[in-house]
This record gives sequence, C-alpha cells and structure tokens, in this order.
Amino acid sequence: MKSAAQMDKYALEHGFVYNNKSALKHFEVIQKHLRRDENVLLAMAPCGIYNGGAIVMNGICAVAFTDKRLIYAQRGFFGSEPVKIVNLDNVNDIQKDTFGLFDGKVCIDTLKETVRLNFSKLQLSDAFMAIVEVLEIYKRKNEEIVLPVIEELEQWKRLYDRKIITKKEFEEKKRQLLGL
Repeated sequence: MKSAAQMDKYALEHGFVYNNKSALKHFEVIQKHLRRDENVLLAMAPCGIYNGGAIVMNGICAVAFTDKRLIYAQRGFFGSEPVKIVNLDNVNDIQKDTFGLFDGKVCIDTLKETVRLNFSKLQLSDAFMAIVEVLEIYKRKNEEIVLPVIEELEQWKRLYDRKIITKKEFEEKKRQLLGL
C-alpha cells in the first residue's frame, strides 16, 4: 500500500476504523511522509492517540505500520498536520487493555515513550493481533539480514585466532561488516 486511498480502504475493510468512518484526509498526511522504498503493511484509524496519559492526537487519526516505521498523523483544523514517526527498531513491547464500557487501547512501548492507540472493544483484539504480526514480520526480516553478517564475522574471527590474518585485517573487516 502506498496511497492514502489504499490505506483508508484497507482500514475500512479490516474494521480498523473507529465508527466505520473514512480517515482518508488523515492517511493523506501519512502518504506525504512515506519514503520511496517503504511499504505500508498495516493501516488503522483509531480514535485518539496518547503518549502515556497525554493526548497527542484527539479524535479520529491515521496510523500506518510500514516495513520500517510506525507513522501516525492527523489533519487538524486550520491546516495543522501533526505527524509522529517511530523507527520499529525502537519498539520494545506491546500490550492491550480495556477501559470503560466500550473502549480499549493498544499500548506500544518504545525507547522514548508509550504510544497508546484507542479502539472500540470490538476492534481491540483484531487490531492488537495485526500489530503483533507486523512487528514479528519486521523482527524476522531484520534477523535474516543480521545473521549472515554475524556468521561472516565469526569466520573472520576464527582466521584471526588461527593467526591466518592480522589483528589489523580482522578489525578492518569487522568495521566493514558492521558498517562502522
């Protein structure tokens, strides 16, 4: 998904839109912040986003989980367009909780904050499981990238331990592999 219309359609079809109302104008803000090499895996329109107890975005807003980042945005009154972007590497934990008679929240703990997405109780479990799935896909993808680098580094370390290469050669290769 790349376009705002695709994100809005996905959110509506999967029941991730509060009160079944279009959030197209909010997804348009997210679309402006997508990178060319980035794909939206999950689109949602919760009713309010909080950081801990503080309101970040009140009312319907848009949330997109891409293959790299969490982006949430809202087109406000008078042309304001608040946007928050969190690198998925910074996500530590996720939990769901209910409150009141009709609502629930998905809490995403990051290095700097806790992002709370409010959903109706009817949407809560599906929204939570969809977010968990996207985060698991992201984690697996990153492990697939990192594992070969670690294996190659271990091979170079064995060469160094056997005195086949010098410490300088090992350190140069290590910097190269780790991108330092």
